[in-house]
Amino acid sequence: MKLPRRKPLLPHACLLLGIFAHGPIAGQTVPEATGVSGLRLFLESMYPELPTERVDLAITSNEPFDTKWTKLRSGQFEIWQQPFAWPSYMIVAGDERRAPKDFERRPLMRGEFALDASGRLEEFTARDSFLANSGKNFDLHALVESHRDWNEAQGLRALREAAPRYGPGEQEAFMKAIPLKALERFFGSLTIQSIKFDTMIPASANTTTPAVAFFQWHVAIRGQRSGESPVNYVLHFEPFEAKLVQIMKAEK
Repeated sequence: MKLPRRKPLLPHACLLLGIFAHGPIAGQTVPEATGVSGLRLFLESMYPELPTERVDLAITSNEPFDTKWTKLRSGQFEIWQQPFAWPSYMIVAGDERRAPKDFERRPLMRGEFALDASGRLEEFTARDSFLANSGKNFDLHALVESHRDWNEAQGLRALREAAPRYGPGEQEAFMKAIPLKALERFFGSLTIQSIKFDTMIPASANTTTPAVAFFQWHVAIRGQRSGESPVNYVLHFEPFEAKLVQIMKAEK
């Protein structure tokens, strides 16, 4: 009898991890900042306001890991806090476990990340999170982009009216707020190459191209790990509380 041919597994990864459930134990060795554990440590370092109990991290990717299970070109993550402990809200029906109909998941953050060949964080984006002031920034961008007739000066006026703590005139204060020491744990010794405040691109008067609002700090840095070639990155920070919203690997 000829058995039917099995379909190949798709290169799709989905992990559900319980994180932030316990703080570090005194005297315990700190785990290496690589792989999924590295992403968890990075999130804890950049967003210390994250709750410490009943918080879960889900990671999905349509990209395969390499053969060493370290390099991942593109992954997505989502963090949420459960209102109940797992055993108290899960309904077991045969082999299926699901939440009751009135259960509402509470996402704390969504985003994307990439890992290099050593499993170290290479790129990162945070979105849909009060921890990164996503709502405030979305509202500001939507306001400015809805006015096709606004120029940069009018956009900056809207920014001032939103009362960010680290606006374009607060570069000295912003520089003190950059978490360089925390970032060095993940990217090596860091040197700031340049800092500027990205504002907006006004709408084109002759085309249908809309305005594009940025209103974020643009920080170019160079990371130097021991025994390795330096790597350049661009970091973006939002202006309300100088929260990190993006890391991109830059060309040399």
